[in-house]
Amino acid sequence: GKPDPMAYRVVLDTFGTEARECVVLDDGLANLRTADRLGMVTVFVGLEQLVDGIDFCIAAIEELSTIADRIEDEVRSHQTKGTWTDAGS
Repeated sequence: GKPDPMAYRVVLDTFGTEARECVVLDDGLANLRTADRLGMVTVFVGLEQLVDGIDFCIAAIEELSTIADRIEDEVRSHQTKGTWTDAGS
């Protein structure tokens, strides 16, 4: 399970997508750090203040629409960076 990188890889393989094309919303910092190391765009839900290494923070899921355009821009940015091959510690 999360935050094991293999859990994320199973989902990526299942959907046939790359990490850099994905956005992860979570309220667990460890889960988001793993997603970040894999190259995913990360959104911390439940915190208003930005955390180092996390792309976006919102206090509640209802705020997602207010940052949707910025998330889309970040996904495009990640797509040009590539992905990590190992999210180990």
